Amino acid sequence: MTEPAPQRGPRVRAFHLAVDDGGEYLVVIGTRAIAGQLRPGPGGPGGRAELPLLADLEPAHALFELEASFHGGERWQLRPLGPRAAPRADGRAVGPEGVELTQETRLALSAGVELVFSTPDATSASALLEWQHGVECRGVARTLLWVPGPSGRVRIARKRRRLISVGDLEHEVTLETDGERLAVQCAGGLAQGALRVAPGPGARAVFELPQRGSLCIELGARSRPRPPFALLVRALDDPEARGAAAARGGEGA
Repeated sequence: MTEPAPQRGPRVRAFHLAVDDGGEYLVVIGTRAIAGQLRPGPGGPGGRAELPLLADLEPAHALFELEASFHGGERWQLRPLGPRAAPRADGRAVGPEGVELTQETRLALSAGVELVFSTPDATSASALLEWQHGVECRGVARTLLWVPGPSGRVRIARKRRRLISVGDLEHEVTLETDGERLAVQCAGGLAQGALRVAPGPGARAVFELPQRGSLCIELGARSRPRPPFALLVRALDDPEARGAAAARGGEGA
């Protein structure tokens, strides 16, 4: 008799990711995310918004969405949603039809909410939002719009043309997710709890994304004798782990 396939856990929509010497990120998984006012409501602290902000915004203010581009392939777009929403891109007003976002687009969602949108890794459809002037989204200043599957892979390396750049890495770290699992690859090997994966070109492991608590993964991405490089994945409903995440993440690349 064929054994039943193992049951998959519920999908994770968002989590915090802390990277040694690379900072802390709010990760939002998918190809669309709404930015809006931080307020209590159904679906979490932002109501309809996956990107809740403590600012003068509509509850659902603007939509980031990955769509087919007129120039071929897929590009991120920004569209206003609320009746008072009047975002600007590189100083120009964004009309109801929206605007196509390019590398290093400077955005203003309102007078007090500015950010830089970027897609530094040409091999990945995922994007980085860097909130400006002290604005934070769910407690951190950087957000990863992480596209599921191989097309949205997140690479961590000392090269600047990566979604996350860390200056002293010898081996690149590659991450992929489907919203249920996180696949981690590093030629320097990796460890998590009792799990040990020896160094080699195929060194890879797959982890369930935590619904609660946190998951710490150590990687041999640095040359010895430096301590192992670490990633900390923290569920959004686990405030007690935030201090550890901040300690792991540092201040930035």
